[in-house]
Amino acid sequence: MNLNKFTETTLVNKGCSMSVNTGIFNPKVGYFASFKASENKIPIADFSEANVLQFVINNASKLKENGNFLGSWVENELVYMDVSRQFEHELDAKLFGIFNEQKAYYDAKEEKVINLN
Repeated sequence: MNLNKFTETTLVNKGCSMSVNTGIFNPKVGYFASFKASENKIPIADFSEANVLQFVINNASKLKENGNFLGSWVENELVYMDVSRQFEHELDAKLFGIFNEQKAYYDAKEEKVINLN
């Protein structure tokens, strides 16, 4: 698990996805939807590897499950982190997102956010 790379990639690319289990970074296939109440936000000026480590510790039970990813994105000078699940089929991601009261899910191949509203 390379938390330094995750932290740097988040800041440079304005987001990142990483499997804590496999070390895979930013997969280019599948759809990602987040778990309810897994989100944490930090001012970008305060974002550090220590924040990421604490988030991983706090969410270890979900992050260790196969198919789950540590995710991040930058919006309005805040870094958001969450736990998301990768799906092969878009409908599965959409339903998971709705079930978990999410605003959107992510298409990794097209690199775009799809709103659920």
